[in-house]
Amino acid sequence: KKLTNLHVIKAIKVAKQIDLQNMEQFHDADEILLDTPAMGQSGEAFNFDLLKQIKNKQFFLAGKIDINNVKTALKYTDKIDVNSGLETEKGIKDPKKIKEFFNMVHKL
Repeated sequence: KKLTNLHVIKAIKVAKQIDLQNMEQFHDADEILLDTPAMGQSGEAFNFDLLKQIKNKQFFLAGKIDINNVKTALKYTDKIDVNSGLETEKGIKDPKKIKEFFNMVHKL
């Protein structure tokens, strides 16, 4: 990081509560991104129950965040990755889902 002067985001796969303890060891990273174990490959939604004990809300959250769970996700952080949650299939965004999602977020 010091050599490149780049902004570093460390992604952590979270399957169990113990995985969240890894956040502390990456204090040199500029940002932390918490994702499901498959990280964008499974379409699996993030298990928000794992976040209930976290005090520091300075992290990105990924894992199939969509119109059905964005309200819950935003209770834990305001930094969310909605990439897979707005797709009809891997790599294909759904304009209807995108519009519905942003309409929902603006109401929150």
